[in-house]
Amino acid sequence: MMHRRRLMLVLALLAGLYCTSWFKIMTWSSFSQNQASLEMEDNTAGKNIAGQVETEQLAGPAITYKPMYSKEEINPHHFHFLIANVDACTSADNTSVFLVMLVKSSVEDVYDREQIRRTWGGDTVVKDKRTLTMFLLGTITGNQTTTLSVKEENDRYNDIIQEDFVDSYQNLTIKNMMGLKWISMYCPNVTYVASVDADVMINVNNLVTRLSDKPRRQFAEGSLRAKAAPVRDSKGNAKKWYTPKEVYPEATYAPFFPGSCYVMSGDVAISIYAESSHVRYLPWDDVFVGLVMKRIGVTPLQGRGYEKYPRKYENNTLRWTLKHAIAVIIRHQKHKVDERLIKIWQTVANTQKHDKFDKYDVLLIFLAVIGVLVVYLLIALAFLIKCRQDESDLDDYESDDSFVD
Repeated sequence: MMHRRRLMLVLALLAGLYCTSWFKIMTWSSFSQNQASLEMEDNTAGKNIAGQVETEQLAGPAITYKPMYSKEEINPHHFHFLIANVDACTSADNTSVFLVMLVKSSVEDVYDREQIRRTWGGDTVVKDKRTLTMFLLGTITGNQTTTLSVKEENDRYNDIIQEDFVDSYQNLTIKNMMGLKWISMYCPNVTYVASVDADVMINVNNLVTRLSDKPRRQFAEGSLRAKAAPVRDSKGNAKKWYTPKEVYPEATYAPFFPGSCYVMSGDVAISIYAESSHVRYLPWDDVFVGLVMKRIGVTPLQGRGYEKYPRKYENNTLRWTLKHAIAVIIRHQKHKVDERLIKIWQTVANTQKHDKFDKYDVLLIFLAVIGVLVVYLLIALAFLIKCRQDESDLDDYESDDSFVD
């Protein structure tokens, strides 16, 4: 009888351990599939600072202490196209473009652009929707070799938009407005426009799916920063984001999206460019766009999946993150493309294209089925042992009664 009780205790312990372990596995899987934050997370903690602009950059001539808003033109976009690809949005069958993704790229980011073209930027039709990826570049003054290489790159791919401003971090706002200017002039009928950083990998399938039931007008969505405050301490840990009141006098920024990835309807993109000349110039493009949206009366909406950071830079984590997010922050490719990331993207894209489970999903389902069967088996076995024990106790009791008689 003692051995049976010990066996029951061991079986109960095993069942408990298994259930606990399986709960952790399924919790991880469920969180991944619902874009939660076990192996990926929105970059919200400690990131309510827009644009990593060095303190010394604030002295640039582009920043003048004019009113934040004005009926007069206080911030004209006076740059000119060097490369425009004016026919990029047109097609032989007059198919309208559903989504244009404007990638803010630097002239020297050749490998970033190559990797994007070989992955998500190479998609031209997703879920029967036409998509287009264009790269936004400035210029590097006095470098004829680089100028020639950019021209040759565009001659090959026809996906570059370039104006005659200096390509620098401080000029990201100019670069962003250049892209919206191009939309206004050469792609005014586009349904949606996405603004994307070059160190981001987009799951276009997820993005198109997200947009399929969204409003076609007066719409903007991303990883919203609703009450971000300027950094006023010029000597603290965040001094690189120091923003004096002369540059931005208000206590908080208007709601905005971090520049990594956000999306807006085509009419909003056109309105932002049209109204941008009436808003004081700020070098961080994300905050600037938020100010313009406030002026034109567009309410930015919070959307999940637009800014995901893998906690681990290994294959399974990256694959899960990319599969269930819209935009995944990766690393700039300075010396060569990352073939590993390309393979991961191809695996995810092929799985979603054919609407099938990949091998990891199948493995989890198999383990779930086996786990449930094992738990039920352990419960049944424990129940049988308990019944046998009750019968044995009853026999012992009857034997004791017989002995007394």
